[in-house]
Amino acid sequence: MLVVNCGAIGVLPRRPPWTNVCLCSASNIGTDQLRAQLDQLHSEANNARAKANNARLRLMRLSEAAERLRRQAAISVQTGKENEARELLFQKKKVMQALEKSKSRIELLDELSAKLNEENTLLYLL
Repeated sequence: MLVVNCGAIGVLPRRPPWTNVCLCSASNIGTDQLRAQLDQLHSEANNARAKANNARLRLMRLSEAAERLRRQAAISVQTGKENEARELLFQKKKVMQALEKSKSRIELLDELSAKLNEENTLLYLL
């Protein structure tokens, strides 16, 4: 590049195009960040799935406990132990409430896992 100033002519070196280098490294950083996000989403989806599976096991145990309490209450009624039957049915009611909460939690965890997998797929496609 030639510069003319007060009758003197000088040559200045051209500046290297730093923007190309920056864009290239920014692209690598962006890719690394996307990979990190992808790994994070994958990990969160796996955690949500594991929690949902544990909640399903809890749901089965609660169902079995509720059925066992119902049978014990029926036996107590047959043997004339109404107070014991009432207590067993009250316990069953608490177990059934926990069972409903567990069902809700499973549904939420399944939705979360599905959304995380969807995000995972979208990031993977980028």
